Amino acid sequence: MEIRPLQGNANTGILGGTRNTSATGSTSVGNNEDNPLMGIGKSDFMKLLVAQLRNQDPLKPMEDKEFIAQMAQLNTVEQISAMNNKLDEFLRVEAMAQASSLIGKTIRAEPTGANPIAGVVQEVRIEQNKPMLIVNGNEVNLADVRSIDAAG
Repeated sequence: MEIRPLQGNANTGILGGTRNTSATGSTSVGNNEDNPLMGIGKSDFMKLLVAQLRNQDPLKPMEDKEFIAQMAQLNTVEQISAMNNKLDEFLRVEAMAQASSLIGKTIRAEPTGANPIAGVVQEVRIEQNKPMLIVNGNEVNLADVRSIDAAG
């Protein structure tokens, strides 16, 4: 029985994800269903582990130490993913807190591709998980705010 290493071609990874190479030469793997920003996710890791177990030499099975190390790596991937989810939630709450603190204050914003907007923030809404300030009836992205005047 011949054991061949898992291989991908120049544009795909061994698990079928596409590779993206930046101008600096760093490579990332796309098409990750668990987290598109991470190179390899939980399901990809499990696929790799199962493929490795299926294709191992029966006369030289994987040692316990290797298996335990790979399971520890899977646990680390899961913890990092959970931490990333918590950080995303924290950032959403923090952005909402920042936006709500601007209610009643005068702001000046410069939206991309639009005229500058200045006025008192009347309310805050969440649009596509982003806080939007309502100023003179216009929606303003919090990231577009350039100045804040507390005098109102």
